[in-house]
Amino acid sequence: MVTMAPINTIMARVAALGRLVVLSVMMLLCAASGQAFAENSVTGMRLGAIKIDDRDGLRLVIETKSPIKARLLLLQSPYRLVIDMPETSWNVAQLAPRGNLDVTPGKAYRFGNPQPDIGRLVIELAKPAAPVRAFSLPPLGGGNRFVIDLLDTGKTAFLVASSALEKNPNIDLSESATNQNLARDDDNVRLAKPLSMPLPKSKPSRAAGKTAPAQLAVPKPRPRKWVVFIDAGHGGKDPGAIGKAGTQEKAITLAAARELARQLTATGKITPILARDDDRYLRLRQRIRLARQNQADLFISLHADSA
Repeated sequence: MVTMAPINTIMARVAALGRLVVLSVMMLLCAASGQAFAENSVTGMRLGAIKIDDRDGLRLVIETKSPIKARLLLLQSPYRLVIDMPETSWNVAQLAPRGNLDVTPGKAYRFGNPQPDIGRLVIELAKPAAPVRAFSLPPLGGGNRFVIDLLDTGKTAFLVASSALEKNPNIDLSESATNQNLARDDDNVRLAKPLSMPLPKSKPSRAAGKTAPAQLAVPKPRPRKWVVFIDAGHGGKDPGAIGKAGTQEKAITLAAARELARQLTATGKITPILARDDDRYLRLRQRIRLARQNQADLFISLHADSA
């Protein structure tokens, strides 16, 4: 007579295996997180009105923990300059995430993380304007400084600059590129009044006659849960390996997948997705497609050899 191993023995082994896998997954994702989301941060921003050849302009200074590579785009309807900084977070609690500007050609600004690994600053423009120079300055009693000078150039120049940036939006501001265009306040660039960005507002005063500005359209970033796709091997018409006691591999992998999902959920930091939660057959391509549809950060395929 063929006997099967007690189910509680099998589940105890599955639970122990799950704890080991959870530990491995957490170590792997923490290492990836440190690389993906802690590369750089914006630590300060300043704006100032400038004159370039007697034309009104705006100087934007972004302070960062380390040199950055930025991506610039000029967009219209409405006119705006978009600055994307890969792998960059915001460490500027002293600044409101959105506010108005009273420096030509600026109109308003907002910043945030539309994606967890992209820091974005948007300068809304009151009229067509284009960056006439962008450069980096080495640390001077603080962080690295990324400087952009915007000038009221007119619509034709705006469209030309927009087209050029669309073809080549990337600006290398790493240390190796810092000295390529090291700018200074020369004779034709005259700094006018400096402008500080507004501080975050607390509760709007009922006595105030004006409505407080709306909050940033892109919400402040919050830690994103990792998505782990758990693929229980075999299933349905495919039993997989069969043990001496008649235990089928597809049942073991499904039990292991469910237990692993339970333990990953308990961490509070991971969202597990099961390829299958019942006894069904899935082709390999279907499993891959499901993982991609759920934007999985990690794909774990579970199998069990017979003994």
